[in-house]
Amino acid sequence: MALNNDYGRQGDGELPPPSPDRYQPTSTFGKEGYYDGFGADAEKGGYPGQARKMSRIDKPITKSIGGLNPGADLTADDDTDPSISVGKQMELEAGNSIKYRTCSWQKTAALLFSEYICLAIMSFPYSYSVLGLIPGLILTVVVAGLVLYTSLVVWEFCLRHPEVKDVCDIGQMLFWNSRWAWWATAVMFLLNNTFIQGFHCLVGSKYMNTMAGVDHHICTVGFSAIMAFVSFFCSLPRTFSTLAKLATLSALTTFISVLLATIFAGIENHPRGVAGMRWPTQGPVTYLLVPSSTTTFVAGMNAFMNISYTFIGQITIPSFIAEMKEPKDFPKALWAVTIAEVIVFSLVGAIIYVYTGTAYNTAPAFGSLGNETYLKVSFSFMIPTLIFLGVLYASVSARFVFFRLYAGTRHLGNNTVKGWLGWSAILAVTWVFAFIIAEVIPFFSDLLSLMSSLFDSFFGFIFWGVAYLRMRRADYGPQFWKVNGVRSMAMAALNVACILIGLLFLTAGTYASVESIKQGYDSAAFGGPFSCLSNGVQSRPNSIPSINRRPGDWTNKRAQASFMSNAKILIDSGLEKFSGPFSIATTFGDRIILPPSPQYIEWVKSNLHLSHQASVGADFFAGYPGFEGIDAVNDPRHLMIDVVKKHLSKNESSIAVAGKQLQQCLDSAWTNDAEWHSVDWGSDATTFVALMSAAVFVGPELACNSEWQGLVTSYTMNLFFAARALRSWPAVLRPVVHWLLPNCRKCREQVATARSMLENEFARRKAEKPKNHKDSIEWMEQVAAGRSYDAAAAQLGLAISSIHTTTQLLTQTLIDMCMHPALLEPLRKEVTAATEEHGFTAAGLYNMKLLDSVVKETQRLKPGMLVNLERMATSSVTLPNGIMLPTGTQLAVSSFPSAFPDPETYRGDRFLDDTGGQLVSSSTTHYAFGMGKYICPGRFLVANELKIALASVLTKYDVKLEDGADEPKIACVGFEMLADPTARVQPSLYLSAATILFNPSFWNLAARTEYHRKTLTKLAGGNALYGCYGLALTIFALGLLRDAVYERALRQQPTHPALLSFVSQGLAVGLVASGNVLVLSSMWALGITGTYLGDYFGILMDEMVTGFPFNVTGSPMYWGSTMSFLGTALWFGKPAGVLLTGLVFAAYTVALRFEDPFTAEIYAKREREERKKAK
Repeated sequence: MALNNDYGRQGDGELPPPSPDRYQPTSTFGKEGYYDGFGADAEKGGYPGQARKMSRIDKPITKSIGGLNPGADLTADDDTDPSISVGKQMELEAGNSIKYRTCSWQKTAALLFSEYICLAIMSFPYSYSVLGLIPGLILTVVVAGLVLYTSLVVWEFCLRHPEVKDVCDIGQMLFWNSRWAWWATAVMFLLNNTFIQGFHCLVGSKYMNTMAGVDHHICTVGFSAIMAFVSFFCSLPRTFSTLAKLATLSALTTFISVLLATIFAGIENHPRGVAGMRWPTQGPVTYLLVPSSTTTFVAGMNAFMNISYTFIGQITIPSFIAEMKEPKDFPKALWAVTIAEVIVFSLVGAIIYVYTGTAYNTAPAFGSLGNETYLKVSFSFMIPTLIFLGVLYASVSARFVFFRLYAGTRHLGNNTVKGWLGWSAILAVTWVFAFIIAEVIPFFSDLLSLMSSLFDSFFGFIFWGVAYLRMRRADYGPQFWKVNGVRSMAMAALNVACILIGLLFLTAGTYASVESIKQGYDSAAFGGPFSCLSNGVQSRPNSIPSINRRPGDWTNKRAQASFMSNAKILIDSGLEKFSGPFSIATTFGDRIILPPSPQYIEWVKSNLHLSHQASVGADFFAGYPGFEGIDAVNDPRHLMIDVVKKHLSKNESSIAVAGKQLQQCLDSAWTNDAEWHSVDWGSDATTFVALMSAAVFVGPELACNSEWQGLVTSYTMNLFFAARALRSWPAVLRPVVHWLLPNCRKCREQVATARSMLENEFARRKAEKPKNHKDSIEWMEQVAAGRSYDAAAAQLGLAISSIHTTTQLLTQTLIDMCMHPALLEPLRKEVTAATEEHGFTAAGLYNMKLLDSVVKETQRLKPGMLVNLERMATSSVTLPNGIMLPTGTQLAVSSFPSAFPDPETYRGDRFLDDTGGQLVSSSTTHYAFGMGKYICPGRFLVANELKIALASVLTKYDVKLEDGADEPKIACVGFEMLADPTARVQPSLYLSAATILFNPSFWNLAARTEYHRKTLTKLAGGNALYGCYGLALTIFALGLLRDAVYERALRQQPTHPALLSFVSQGLAVGLVASGNVLVLSSMWALGITGTYLGDYFGILMDEMVTGFPFNVTGSPMYWGSTMSFLGTALWFGKPAGVLLTGLVFAAYTVALRFEDPFTAEIYAKREREERKKAK
């Protein structure tokens, strides 16, 4: 028998020389005396124990397919007996510290038991529920028989070919020693094994989620990672003999597990079922002897394949036989395992199915157990097999790679550092890859079925049917099927049937798997990549349908794009399509959207296990530097919230302060001009709200500081954009990437500036005479009562919570007033009467009831967010419809309850006579300010600021929409609803466009003038070189100016979230890097005069530059510059930058139309002059 390369160390005896006409000499027989791996048999003309090389890719030197004479008796005395080679191999590796040929048939049986007696047993009840009990049991026996037979064929092939180490060698031999056959088999072999490893990562997380229940804080991805880590360490033993000990434990505990589950299913009162089909909602427990008439082909095929895949494991058999001491004993192990399989699979599947029934059946069947203790106890005994089966396939894959990397070296058979590091690295790679693909692909389990259909068709049936036919043809010739009459024909037919069965798996099985994946997407049964949702057998979060997941969108990019642009349409469609909750894939992750019915609203309001703060912290990266404003909002001590509740909401002095600040701002911004004039309402509304809020938050002195106003206003938007940019990056990279992203960097700078300005304010207050400042700076000190806190974070947190949402509501309310001018005069009368009697006081604002109703109607139609009552489950929760949601699930309620007549119509007086019509009130029909524990504590301040601003405008100005302006539209970006204030284009954008057009026009005009009139040369005192340097300096300075203006213009333009995605940001880096390489390398190749138009000064180059980068493009500076412009636009996420890049491209294209012919003519003229001189 042949050993795997370098199995053994050679003894002291000297070997005879190799036969030069038959074997290649090997360098592994140096003074170290290491065995190359393959002993020659005497019948081949070699010497027993002689070493020879065998290429696994090209042409393996093997015994022929018919290596045994027909009818030869496999005895120990026969020269062709493989035990001779095996014995020699064992002798050769006797001096090694790691011995591979050490497996007895009992240990091999343990390995087979661990491979077949596994968790898959618990899916048999489900298969029987689809196929019916009788057909299911028949198929179990038939498939077991077929796998037993094909496994014996594998064994016979391995005896004939002792040099076989794994199934890849067999794949090459079967298909005419072709290179492609080896590679194809190797790819299928490694993918199959790695996918099984990944599957066990998920199964491990399923077990841990089941044991932990739903009241834990470890993400499912974390559980998968733990499983991969543990499995990696368990995979480290390098011999199957050592793994056989773990295999024995695995098989034993699995048997105990399924035995307990079977007993528990029989003794408990009733099964559990799954969400939506809990006992007894589907009636009494029933089972089917034959399949139901409603069983589809896809369902039946999947059930059949599920049974088949559990038995198919021939892929590992060649690897096991290669390490057996006596390969002839393999059938003993095989028969023992097959008999046990048939008994255990049939009894467990049938008994559990009969007791749990068709309606309440789950896969794995542990989930069918109604008693939680029964479920956890029986499932717990599966731990060893959950780990070991993945370990077994990892070890088989690692051997395949390791034995080829270290063939002919001492590291293969000895405990060397290099050997162990190599072995560990190979295992680590397989487990990391398995973990990643299992988490990245949302439908991984179904994809595993698809891979099984593709691969097991070959490894389970096709290979062995072909192997039998080729062996018999080698034994008896082309007419082998006639040699023994009916028996030969029957055996030939059986193996042809095996090939056809394999083709059935390959075609129908693949079809069923693909259809299953499509059905899963249609029913939204798949989560997202690296999902934290629990996959425990007692919870079914994926029973909630999704509205925007689609097949093939593995990374959810298309789903997220549809969310950003069509969120309202998606929510409306989901509410119409589904009768209950549904899921929507967002840039925040998956969100469960609840219908806006009183049942769900009250459930969210009263559930103590739902947290709004946790949801905000997760969505906006609490704890990241630069996001301190979010930290203040989420402070578990609630310092900021207490300030709002105890002081801001009940302090009437804040009304007077805010009113005074607004009057001053109005006089300055809108003037007292009696003529109609246009104003930028969107921008002004932000200024008004920021000034009123700042006057209350930090006092009038700091509020009037323009730097502070700009800081708190822009910080909120920068933080939102920074959060959007971070969400586009994988979670594992965010702790690093946030240091590099422009918006994140800007947020950190603004936090530092806020701290500095507040330190100065504290110092100023400390230096002045004692004064009672009625603002949040003073109130924070009082509430903190000596406890440490971040004053800057608190102020930024207040800005985040108030400015943006208040501005949007103020902007939209005035727009709605202008669109319904009949409201203006009644409102003006009401406001005038209230202020004349009470002034801007609490009483005066309270009497503005029509204004209150108008604002509330605007808020009803444009609540700021398409969803409200956003929460994260801090422990397991059960929806009113019975579906259980695990810890970490995020949910929200649609913001648009259909509880009003003519809900699409704007009626400003809708809430005028409503007893609950006050703007700050909340109910199940109007909950824009939230409800319950998390109702907005600052809603009173918001209402006061809105009424002050609108009342001030109404009493001092007449307002209308600008003549000729389009009707304003509400824009939705994700969940956010934005007012349309008819924004104006920034002047800097035009300036940037002007510099882009000016620069190439200038240098072309200047260069042509120089060429014709020598203007610059004359200015340089007649020195052409100095003139060229002067032009170079001018062009360079203009380029710096253009770039500065461009960047400034970008910062003032709106950002689009799609351009802040991971892909877009990566593309930006690549474009900027590549563009700069092209520009700098071309400058290096041309020099200063060549770069800056020296040709026009008569400074010509001796010959054309043809090396890099001019072998890439003829104009590397222009196109490199264009790439840098585009990369910068993408990095900042600015659509306007993409448009400006188009302008750059157009400007350079036009410039080249003039430059290239002119430059060519300059050099052509020189050539003509040189030829003329030569004559």
